[in-house]
Amino acid sequence: MPVLNTKYSKCLLLWQQIQYLCPSGFKSTHKSNGRQSELNSFLWTIKRDPPSYFYGTIHVPYTRVWDYIPENSKKAFQESNIVYFELDLTDPYTISALTSCQLLPQGENLQDVLPRDIYRRLKRHLEYVKLMMPSWMTPDQRGKGLYADYLFNAIAGNWERKRPVWVMLMVNSLTEADIKTRGVPVLDLYLAQEAERMRKKTGAVEKVEEQCHPLNGLNFSQVAVVLLKHIYCFILLHNGGANQIYRENLKFCESDIQKIHHFWYLHIYEYFILFSNTDAVIYRRKLSCNMLSMWTDKGKNCKNV
Repeated sequence: MPVLNTKYSKCLLLWQQIQYLCPSGFKSTHKSNGRQSELNSFLWTIKRDPPSYFYGTIHVPYTRVWDYIPENSKKAFQESNIVYFELDLTDPYTISALTSCQLLPQGENLQDVLPRDIYRRLKRHLEYVKLMMPSWMTPDQRGKGLYADYLFNAIAGNWERKRPVWVMLMVNSLTEADIKTRGVPVLDLYLAQEAERMRKKTGAVEKVEEQCHPLNGLNFSQVAVVLLKHIYCFILLHNGGANQIYRENLKFCESDIQKIHHFWYLHIYEYFILFSNTDAVIYRRKLSCNMLSMWTDKGKNCKNV
């Protein structure tokens, strides 16, 4: 991590999923009025002169959350002279490197590494999404010149060359609700754009490789199973309609997906925090085995350490 030279400047450091990484030595700051005072603002103050801040963000379109961000958090951003982000999302190299790290090794395709049935279901699901995308787009998106084919290719282009874990994340973003907000920057990017507009000094605390390697290192069997679970859930979502059985299955399906995502967060952050701890490695293997046994017969042969 780079040294932050903030002797004479206020500094704001942003990162994602602060709830998993909160150090006990920092003081949470939220002094909003009304209902907002009951919310955790995820703003942490480092007591010094001038003060510095940590702020936890989330990767969703900023319009979904901006009205709920307490004023003290917005004020800390406005008054800070230096802002460090998780990654520098305004740097073309960052975007290029993120794209490259998602690809399989040269000469490999997704069809070569995924089980045939999962690949077939995935391809059929993406064909459905491409067919439906024109009806999912908003009039505002069309007015800005966004076309369905362009939007689909921007999200899912070259999907057959991507690693399964990135395909899983891609599938998760190909919902009607997500398509309707395409073109709206996520909170991190919006703040980065605002920082540039306000002529603040900006930087990043992580390299692209530090983001990619933990995800690319996830157990392949887990990723394949979770990808299949995502596809199954979206099939239920698209076909549910007024069918009571579909709705009941979808309810359980969504609950499972939430548990899966919670598992991924714990799993990924163990890589960052506990990767050198032998006990943590054993614990991860136990989690992996138990998770695999939930949805596949292969889990019966999984051996915990």
